[in-house]
Amino acid sequence: MIQKLIGLMIYLCLAAAPALADGVRTYNVIVPFSPGGPSDVLFRGMEPALNARLSAHNIQLVTENAPGAGGQVGLFKMMESTKPTLGFFSPFFAIVRNTRPEKPYDYTDVNYIGFAGYNKMVIISGKHKSPTSMCLGTDKTVYMASSGVGSMSHVSGYYFARNYLKCDNVVHVPYKTTSDAYADLKAGRVDFLADFDITAKTHIDAGYFNLVHDVKTTDLISWHVFVANKAIPAADLEIIRKEFAALKADAAFAAAIESRFGITHFSATRGSAWLAAEFNDYRRLLSTVPVSKD
Repeated sequence: MIQKLIGLMIYLCLAAAPALADGVRTYNVIVPFSPGGPSDVLFRGMEPALNARLSAHNIQLVTENAPGAGGQVGLFKMMESTKPTLGFFSPFFAIVRNTRPEKPYDYTDVNYIGFAGYNKMVIISGKHKSPTSMCLGTDKTVYMASSGVGSMSHVSGYYFARNYLKCDNVVHVPYKTTSDAYADLKAGRVDFLADFDITAKTHIDAGYFNLVHDVKTTDLISWHVFVANKAIPAADLEIIRKEFAALKADAAFAAAIESRFGITHFSATRGSAWLAAEFNDYRRLLSTVPVSKD
């Protein structure tokens, strides 16, 4: 009787793990932000179609959220894993080298899979604030919320405060995620927040916040890239690159992604030289932003 029960248990375990039984290679894709954020919704929007293509090669991808420290927790988790792991990252990736010099990861330390489009950053304020009058003099203090030190929200917000509001005294109030900052922004405890337009739009449409229209938002453009750590097998890396490129080349799919998630240039090709230039640009921008203390 006991042998029959053990046999049944083994059978049920094998039935519950088709990936192992069928020889499917499953890889986690680290999204270094909370569920519902721009990177998360974008990758999850692509995941079913990409997995449908990869299934022909016995490869499947699984999204894993690893938020914290403006994306750095997820980056370190991918880079330090001994297992083949992928990541879906934004410009915080270029910023990390400056904010965490003890972990000087660079774009050359990852396998670049491909570019996944641009996302605009916007500045929003509470209904009680007039953004253009926040800094009426050099002694005026403005309270800036962000999703963490060194995050895209931090860099964009500080750039806006110094270059458009002309504020000399900027107090940075970091939160674990931008979603945590919205309550304080609504209550007037902070003055403004830089966030991705796809996330901010929901809050603006609800009537709680103002969108700052009079900034050159082309200065505040974010991007998304698909990468992998060095542990991934070369053959599988090339398969994923090929199928991701084919998915981006599908005009109907690209149009749907851009319309649904507010992404632009999703189908565009951006090579490693572009990524290197972006790293340099963001590092120059970051050099004007205090990240060790605010």
